Amino acid sequence: MAQIARLFRTLQHLKLSQLFYQFLVRLQRYEKWAKPRRSEHYTSGCCRWEKGLNFARPSGTSACEGLKPYRFKFINLSYTFGSHINWNGAPYGKLWNYNLHYFEWIWGLGPDEAKKVVQDWIQRHEHSSDAEGWEPYPLSLRIGNWLAYWGSVGRASLEEDPQFRDRLFESLGLQCDWLTRRLEKHILGNHYFENGFALWMAGSFFEHKVSKKWLSIGKQILDQELREQLLADGMHFECSPMYHNRFLHLLSWLKLIDAQNFDEAYKAAKVAALNLKHPDGKIALFNDSAFGIYPEVEGDGELGAFSMRSSGYYGVRNDRGDYLICDAGRIGPNYITGHSHCDVGSFELSVGGHRLITDTGVYHYLNTDERHYSRATIAHNVFAPEGCEQAEMWSAFRVGDRPDVQVQEWDHSAKYFHLVVTHNGFEKSGVTVERSFDFDAAGQLKISDRYTANQSTRMVGHLHLAPNVVVTKCSATGAQLKIGSRSIQIVAENVDSLSVRRSDYYPEFNTTVTRSCLDYVVQGRSGCVALKIQW
Repeated sequence: MAQIARLFRTLQHLKLSQLFYQFLVRLQRYEKWAKPRRSEHYTSGCCRWEKGLNFARPSGTSACEGLKPYRFKFINLSYTFGSHINWNGAPYGKLWNYNLHYFEWIWGLGPDEAKKVVQDWIQRHEHSSDAEGWEPYPLSLRIGNWLAYWGSVGRASLEEDPQFRDRLFESLGLQCDWLTRRLEKHILGNHYFENGFALWMAGSFFEHKVSKKWLSIGKQILDQELREQLLADGMHFECSPMYHNRFLHLLSWLKLIDAQNFDEAYKAAKVAALNLKHPDGKIALFNDSAFGIYPEVEGDGELGAFSMRSSGYYGVRNDRGDYLICDAGRIGPNYITGHSHCDVGSFELSVGGHRLITDTGVYHYLNTDERHYSRATIAHNVFAPEGCEQAEMWSAFRVGDRPDVQVQEWDHSAKYFHLVVTHNGFEKSGVTVERSFDFDAAGQLKISDRYTANQSTRMVGHLHLAPNVVVTKCSATGAQLKIGSRSIQIVAENVDSLSVRRSDYYPEFNTTVTRSCLDYVVQGRSGCVALKIQW
């Protein structure tokens, strides 16, 4: 009964259209696909994009490490197939196999090598409704990568080999036709945007009767989803810095082909990406985020305070390499919270160009203890009743009850930053919380936590430190930290105890690093505790 109630609390947030298409997707498993006639998806011409397009490479670290034998490394897991690629995948789970079928790694190959692996996929991974390579998400990414690769670096080779070109175009036609029948309307979000992106790319690449249909569907999806997914502050609406970088990458390709319609969106998303970037050049690790998956944005964020009110990210940076970013927004869009974490009120801090306070990141997407921990309240720099969660996270991507979040105060100047945020995530436990941040450019951050409870409650706050930060002293009144040659002092106010423990940090997929975590505890029905971080 409890599981049924939890499922209801999850499903009630979905759009009615999602529920309808969830039902339809299950029916489609029994549908037989009549492959279109070859002539409907064949063109004797070539790419109609202008020549000389320079597409940014889509991937961070995923790569083909060798062709003889075939060896691939995705999400920090290497696998050697031998003399032939098994397109049904390796024993590392769906995400690894998805990466194989994305074909982002094709960008590391020359045209002759790329022809061989593309032809091998076409010949040996024929359509099957239960094949991972034909699922709509990897299908969308592969279509985009094949089109961009053969429309740029492989273009001359493609034009010189009409036999390969015909095979490639026929396969792309079949893939696009299948995608139009499997649009991910039951999921929406970044998946649905990728579907529209792939069809728009194909429709703009080709010029024949059916490509006009792809272009029309793709344009309709992009127009609709850009209005939905690009927030007023430039952030992607799922509020993951990692997926925002993917979103920005897609916009860079769209802008390259059609600057008139996509340049404004790209510029807005780039400003947001720069705000989410630490002085070390890498993203903040809020929600499902990890290093090395998508390219980091080039450039530096502007100095001073910034407020991204739609997504709830507030921060400040100065010319000394100090950087603060706070998560004061909802965990994500109500109908798609699969990449969200219990991190309302969490923050990350860099001092002198080095990370000091870190979020946890993400280990993988499997339904395991690591996945559950990475999404849990205890894995983030927050203040909470002991053992309570901000949101009802379950399975690998599900969320039932989730908190309402309010920014109560926001003020800033050239040298000062003040933010107050509240949420009702602990309401069922009879506890209310309010967190304030006060940043002084002279070198101090004060985090204050107010709480009220209907009975005496043990409240616990967490500060997860970067792996290279050493705790040299810790007592109930504060702690001394060392990062390189720099000393940092933490002063604790009104806490019963302050202790240090080890916690797991997942800066990259399938990577665990241990780090120090400071836990500060207070017991009572109401009160205010504070930590002053001074450097």
